[in-house]
Amino acid sequence: MSLGDCNLQPKVPIRAFLDLSSLPCVPLSKPVELLRLDLMTPYLNTSNRQVKVHVCKSGQVTAIPFWYQMYLDDDIRLDTSSEVSHWKQAAVVLDPPIQVQTGEELVLQVQHHKSNVSITVQR
Repeated sequence: MSLGDCNLQPKVPIRAFLDLSSLPCVPLSKPVELLRLDLMTPYLNTSNRQVKVHVCKSGQVTAIPFWYQMYLDDDIRLDTSSEVSHWKQAAVVLDPPIQVQTGEELVLQVQHHKSNVSITVQR
């Protein structure tokens, strides 16, 4: 099959394996908890919830970055937001981006079922 000069870029809403510290990004809010999973009771790990995010800086929201923190016991924690870790972050890319102002509140609709996570923005 010849595709010639076609520019095929599939729209993939989630970008994985990002190093946010190396990207030219500006946080427009403080981090918020999106999900809390209990790995000892996986059958309870299905959720559909709304998360309110307070905008701390005006700008254009182009993505919702996320990472995880896993508490293995009281003293051992795996944190994929750390710059020193080989683990990386991921992000939901917004197309089109959303313009926000300081003081606004965005509502994220977060759905989790088995290994699938979906994050959408409501205004």
